[in-house]
Parts: sequence; structure tokens; C-alpha cells
Amino acid sequence: MENDQHVVVMSLSPFMRRGFRNDEEGGRAYQRTCVRSWQDAGALVISVNTPAEISSLEPSYPGVLFVESTATKSTSNPKGLPNISELISAGQAKTKNEVFAITNSDVLYEGDSGILSDLFSNAREGVIFSHRFERSPIGTAPGLPYLYGFDVIIANKRFLLPSELEGFFIGSPWWDYLFLYLLAARNVPIINCISPLMSHMTHDQAWNNEAWLQGLFAVSRRLREMAVDEGPVAALLGYICHSLDAGRMPAFAVGDMMTSFGITLGTAMVSYINQSCSHVVRLDAIERRPRSRKLTGNLVKTKYIHAMNFLDM
Repeated sequence: MENDQHVVVMSLSPFMRRGFRNDEEGGRAYQRTCVRSWQDAGALVISVNTPAEISSLEPSYPGVLFVESTATKSTSNPKGLPNISELISAGQAKTKNEVFAITNSDVLYEGDSGILSDLFSNAREGVIFSHRFERSPIGTAPGLPYLYGFDVIIANKRFLLPSELEGFFIGSPWWDYLFLYLLAARNVPIINCISPLMSHMTHDQAWNNEAWLQGLFAVSRRLREMAVDEGPVAALLGYICHSLDAGRMPAFAVGDMMTSFGITLGTAMVSYINQSCSHVVRLDAIERRPRSRKLTGNLVKTKYIHAMNFLDM
């Protein structure tokens, strides 16, 4: 069943640890705050979870629409976490509008319903992404953005192909790079929205180096399947995939050489995504001021943007 509200898709965690004590009690309180922040702005929050997770989560999250995940435990997904393709499919199926958002369940939204509507409106012809701003602890002002992660993605559903993200699961590294890289490669219009209105409490990373390398190999294979054959990304892919196919991955190479190549590949993908952006938009709501009708360069310097169509500049 489709819904008229703005749809925000995530996967709630039954075991999040946050707060001063970094415990599950703090994690549950923080995650509920994040969910309510989107709901208070008028969004319908959809969470993709396994049936067992839904049973434990549903009583604590009124108003959240839960969608069952069919993910199972495997070598590449040892916790049986929902696949990113399932989140995309849920968003496409449940929104009556053209646009929906995908985010992590620990991202706090501090804008109002008008700003959220503006963001969704301006994603009708493409994609808007936002880096999270780090904050610790909750209640303090957001600090700096984390530029090597794409934590909020708002997109027109017609541009999204769930099959491209098969095998990548929530919480795993690399999927957001691949997601936006493939959209940029298809020349989908992309807007980078720099905004402390979407923040995140700093915590220990949930993945380890082995998971990072597995993600690197999966991304490399997927990009090769997509026939990425130009530029520095292609050159790195050639080496990584040739080594994988030949089975020549000794321990020292995985630990050292592949990590180095992975960092270089990730940096090249982020650079490609940023260079592909049609606009870079600064969005604050610290105080409301009359907005400018035109941009100076590519950076909006107004404190508040309302009903601005970034694509018609």
C-alpha cells in the first residue's frame, strides 16, 4: 500500500549502544529520539527488519511501518542484516510520491516539515545526499561533517535499481559509495546538501577491517560488471579484480596492499561523486532569513532555504 507522506526508510537496530555509558539503554533512547525527529517533521518512517527483530522492536516504535526482510545469515552477512536492495524496494513500493529517503536509524533530523518538503521536492529530478554532522553527546551542537560517508540519500524512485545493491547489507561499508557512484555514472542529477540539520552521535565503528575488505572486493566486482572502464577507478579495478580472479591474495597483500588500494579506490569514488554534483547547497535553520533568489557560485549562503528549486538555477 502506497502512502502520501514523505517516506524515510531505515533499518532499526535491536542492539544499538549509545550515550555516555555506551550501553543498550542509551542506544534505545537515542534511536527512539532519531525516529521521532523524522516523524515530527511529518515523515512516515519505514523499517526493514527480520521477523524476529520486528517482534522485539514494534512495541517500542509506534507509528513505524515495519517491512519484513528475507535476509539470512551467511559468510558475507554473518548477522543476517537486511539488504540495501530490500530498503530500496520497500521505499519504491510504499511511497505514493516519486521520492523517498534512505538513512541510518541513528541519524537525527532537526529541521521542520517545510525544510523536509523542500528537500523531497528538489529530489524529483534526481538525488540529494547529505553527509552526517558528528555530535557527542546528544544535546550538544553538531560539529564537523563526516565527508567519507553518505548518510542521508533522498532520491526519485525511478532512478533506483535494487539489483545494483544486491549483496550489500545495512551497516556494511562501501554500499553508499557504490549507490551514488552508479547514479553519477548514469548522469542522474545529484545535489550535495551540506547541513547540520542531519547529525549523528559519534560511536565506535560497527565493522572491522575484514568486513571493509570484503566490501572492497564486492564493490570492485560489481563495478566491473557495470563495465566501468575509464579513469582512475577502472585502473584500480583492473588490478584488484585480476588478483581476485587469479587467487593471488596472500595474507600480507590483503592486510597491506589491498588496504592501500581500497583507500585509493574509495577516495577516487568519493571524488567522482562530488565532481558529478550539479549543485552544492548549504542548509541551516539556526535562524530564518529571507532567501536569495540566485546562487553565488555553487554555494548557497542563506541561513534558511524555503521552496527553492535548486535545479532551475
